[in-house]
Amino acid sequence: MNLFLSVWDGDDGEYLAEDAATDYHSNHDGWEASWPVQFAIFTDDGKLIGKYEVDRDYDPVFSAGEIK
Repeated sequence: MNLFLSVWDGDDGEYLAEDAATDYHSNHDGWEASWPVQFAIFTDDGKLIGKYEVDRDYDPVFSAGEIK
């Protein structure tokens, strides 16, 4: 199990789940996962803030080059 500690304080579970999803995608092979992904968000003392399902938006980027 991967633990992620958000740099943000508070108990806004949706924001913290999005923050954890960003870390998962960028640093823990989350780009290979089947999205949406579920996250359980806990306080430092182990109290459950909530369970969240996070989906990933995909914005393709295209570049072209002239063929000669």
